[in-house]
Amino acid sequence: MAYPHNGAKSLLTPRETLMDIVQAHIAFFHDIGGVPETIFYDNPRTIILNPNTTTWNPTFLAFAAHYGFTPPYLHGLGTE
Repeated sequence: MAYPHNGAKSLLTPRETLMDIVQAHIAFFHDIGGVPETIFYDNPRTIILNPNTTTWNPTFLAFAAHYGFTPPYLHGLGTE
C-alpha cells in the first residue's frame, strides 16, 4: 500500500489475506491521520472476487463503507 501525498508512505504485509489488507488500511489511516476519500486498487484477488464483473468482496465493501471511502476498480491497470 503506497500513499504518494504528504510524503511517501508504504506498508508491506507478509500475505495478502483480507485481514492483512484491512489491518494495513487501518494502520495507514492512523499514520496519515484520516481516511482518503477514494482509494484505487489494481485487481487484488482478495478484495475483487471476479475482475471480469468487478465483483467486490462484500466484507471489504462493508469495511470501506464503515470507514467512508470509495474503492473504484481500475480495470486492467498494471496488467500490461
